[in-house]
Amino acid sequence: LSTYSELLLGYDPHYPCPYPPLIDNYSLEFPSSNTSTLNEPSVTNIAGWRISARLMSSMPKNIGEDPFTAWFDSSIVNHPASIRARIAGDRFQPAGMHGEQKLQDFMVNSKIPRSWRHQVPLLICKSGIAWVIGYRIAEWARFKSEATECLEVSFRPAVS
Repeated sequence: LSTYSELLLGYDPHYPCPYPPLIDNYSLEFPSSNTSTLNEPSVTNIAGWRISARLMSSMPKNIGEDPFTAWFDSSIVNHPASIRARIAGDRFQPAGMHGEQKLQDFMVNSKIPRSWRHQVPLLICKSGIAWVIGYRIAEWARFKSEATECLEVSFRPAVS
């Protein structure tokens, strides 16, 4: 089996995927200004993931390179949200693009191995795919400097 950057020789026909399988559509509640204190995270455990979300007064200055943490404009990411795997026909507007593209094309262009694509979690909001988790957020959902609050969302493997 080969991916874009590795060649694996062995008996297993599938490259080991780091993502837990997603077999359903999972609801996710974000903290809101009315019900939470800034910087106090809400935690949800679903499908092998521990998801932490917290409202912040601004985006941190040194955010690092963690592909499993993203910052959103809290007024744009509608409540409630859900986590699911891709479905045929999904479209996505990656940050930095003016228009949408097929999610399939985004995954190919991002060099996501074919055997992983059905397990990459998607953060879905009323307006569409807000984040291809581990890869890129949507242009419409990104934090903008004029926003009053920032929503930080982190995905970590759930500890059994």
